[in-house]
Amino acid sequence: MEMRENPQTVATRQAWTAPRQGVSRDRGKRWPAVAATLGISATALGVGQLARASQNPLARLIQRGAPLLAAAAWAYLLVLRRWHLRWGATDEELERPMPADELVPHPHLNTTRAVTIQAPPEAVWPWLVQMGYQRGGWYSYDWLDNFRVPSARRVIPALQNLKVGDQLAPVPGGFTVSALEPPRSMVLVSRNDKGRITVSWSFLLEPLSGGRSRFIERIRGVYDFNLMGLLMYLAVEPADFVMMRKQMLNLKRRVEQA
Repeated sequence: MEMRENPQTVATRQAWTAPRQGVSRDRGKRWPAVAATLGISATALGVGQLARASQNPLARLIQRGAPLLAAAAWAYLLVLRRWHLRWGATDEELERPMPADELVPHPHLNTTRAVTIQAPPEAVWPWLVQMGYQRGGWYSYDWLDNFRVPSARRVIPALQNLKVGDQLAPVPGGFTVSALEPPRSMVLVSRNDKGRITVSWSFLLEPLSGGRSRFIERIRGVYDFNLMGLLMYLAVEPADFVMMRKQMLNLKRRVEQA
């Protein structure tokens, strides 16, 4: 039986070229984060008010902590979130189009992070394409995202034949390779149970003078607006930054040491 590929996969497999200057793209919606912050702060303050009716030591602790939690939610939204969504990226990198932007056209989460690597793209690429579970790992906190299996510390020749359609995390909602352009760009996507792309994760290697590379990552995702979506906002966004920062720095360190 003949298998037909998803048209989006076929389209993004082609060598990617940046759109002409002036073409706009959706840089992400802020209102879900604002709505979640309003919900968190209102809930915290409401629980704090309810706790005033009790003399229990735990209730007094909740009463004192509620305003701090509400203030922390707004501090995250107005300061920390802006900083970590663009960690390491220049203004130009933040504004530029990236491969797979069109796969999640109206994201709720849009991150662009970057780091300079003291090696050319050709030297970085082998480390990039061997990523994945039961492959080279994710170069982040292995005890958390790779079931305690250490990420690779060398280039593994057997893992260099990555293809469009390969699964790098064989679990529901795991990442699948959507596009490859060696040694420049790679795109991973995650789909929900209805087949809709909910997250695109693109990697771009730009050559710099002196045999260096600019390594840029972008994640674009959409949330479900329910309790689980709120929990995703609360847990996944900060965790994503911690994991991605570790990944980029570990990848940089491995390439430069090699």
